[in-house]
Amino acid sequence: MEQVKAIWKYWLSFRKREWTVEDYPIRISQPKQLSGIVSGPSYRAQVINWWTLNGLGETPEAAMADLQRSLDSYQQRHGDLPRPGTKMPITFAPTTGIEAHAVIAERFLTEVLGFGPEDPVFISDESCLSDFEGVQEGVDLAQKVQAVFGVDISDIPDGNLLHIFERIEQGC
Repeated sequence: MEQVKAIWKYWLSFRKREWTVEDYPIRISQPKQLSGIVSGPSYRAQVINWWTLNGLGETPEAAMADLQRSLDSYQQRHGDLPRPGTKMPITFAPTTGIEAHAVIAERFLTEVLGFGPEDPVFISDESCLSDFEGVQEGVDLAQKVQAVFGVDISDIPDGNLLHIFERIEQGC
């Protein structure tokens, strides 16, 4: 059904030259909240076929407004917005911050998230605990980090791994 919506928005996009968030095929969802971590926004608005632009908010309307800000920011950086209904290529976020904490990252992935050395895992400076939903089902990740590293991360609202690694480094 989402692809039908994307095709419909694609065809409608030829009726105008400049687009706003209402011109794009949008999916609104409620991200899973992770145990032990301060809850993040209740809603996520995402353009169908785009994995990199999101809007977050406490209501669907707030998530849509945040998505519009994301679109505006993208347009300022890149000039034109991609046509509604088309696919946006995936671009990976930088990893320089994560690389600076490589030892902590490796230990975190194995001892907290349960990945083995043979498991292919990519994390960037923008990776969050919510990217790993279900990896440690039923485990309070904040408690596990406390047990493994002796650091409290329960007040890091977005669960950003780089922020967590920086906290671990400061606490060690």
